[in-house]
Amino acid sequence: MGYHIRTFATLNQESSQVWEIENDVAVRIGVTNAEQSPGCYFRAEPGESIWDALRRQTPWFEPNGECPFHQPVHLMDRLSAVAPFYLANTRPDGLTPVQNRQIQRLAISGGVKYALSRTGRPPQ
Repeated sequence: MGYHIRTFATLNQESSQVWEIENDVAVRIGVTNAEQSPGCYFRAEPGESIWDALRRQTPWFEPNGECPFHQPVHLMDRLSAVAPFYLANTRPDGLTPVQNRQIQRLAISGGVKYALSRTGRPPQ
């Protein structure tokens, strides 16, 4: 399914989170050990969609059932231009494959946050 952005309001500001959502799992990007962190990892029961699992396990969905997650399809061109920059500059040698994948996920989440900005160029 891909990456989705959840935007929500707090007392002082509007915040957003980047999530990787698949058919049966939703993982918040940028959280160390997301599977053990509250509100950062959700798994659907057999026969249940991840969206039904999120509705059941969180209070995030609007009363009318509106989904709080949005997939930034219109930003894909900008992301494809930015992601290689982050990946090329954040892949240190000597780490395990799992650590490299975690670094890549963090780099992609950074790319998503960059794509949502209006600067038009990667940070220096």
